[in-house]
Amino acid sequence: MDRLVHPACPGRGFPMESVMTNPTGQTFMGDNCKKRRMTEDVSHLLNNVNVTSHTTMPSVSTSKSFLPLPKCDRIFHTEEWKPRGTTLFLPLLEDILVNLKNLEQISFNRGTYFVADNDGNYSRSIEGETLNMWRYSEQDRHLYISRTFLFTHHQDFLDVQEYLQSL
Repeated sequence: MDRLVHPACPGRGFPMESVMTNPTGQTFMGDNCKKRRMTEDVSHLLNNVNVTSHTTMPSVSTSKSFLPLPKCDRIFHTEEWKPRGTTLFLPLLEDILVNLKNLEQISFNRGTYFVADNDGNYSRSIEGETLNMWRYSEQDRHLYISRTFLFTHHQDFLDVQEYLQSL
């Protein structure tokens, strides 16, 4: 079975069935070419992660609205963005699919950031690049950063940027 791999962690693969696209651009999966429900696609991605070689990001119907990020010691995250570089990033401890549908914008930064250990205690400062996900607050009437991912390897960051630009 072919495997598509998330570039941020080349040792982690997502097994995929055959993928077909009809003339209208809809993507279909599986032997009978019927469109699968999104929840089936999501569980298929998360439940069947295996080791394989580095290729490309998954290209399935859920990839149009979800960004798959595997558990990896090179990816950190936070839901508590603080100004002036005081944010503490936690290790990504599980495979996740980030919903991109409700975002207003995505921004990118480079700098030195604080990272925590698995218990949430400050561990060290590290250079990396961030992916900031912005949402709009109806109540406060302004944009805010709802979640940020820190990539400590430049190639991982470039691969994710390329994936997002292809959506």
